[in-house]
Amino acid sequence: MEVRKEKDLPWFRLQQWYFYGAAVFFSYGRFLKAKVAMNAVNAADPATARGLSWFVAHHSLMSYLAWMFG
Repeated sequence: MEVRKEKDLPWFRLQQWYFYGAAVFFSYGRFLKAKVAMNAVNAADPATARGLSWFVAHHSLMSYLAWMFG
């Protein structure tokens, strides 16, 4: 019986979890993008509104960079 070769790769399981986290970040961020945009407009704190609007504007770039970094 042949042992699975991926067990010989260093940090293989950590890499799988990293890509899972990057995919969840992308999916969950896309799902909440409209809600965050609406909350940023209605936020009482201007710093929170700026942070949320920055997140919405750069979410796709952050997702892409996380995937490419992995």
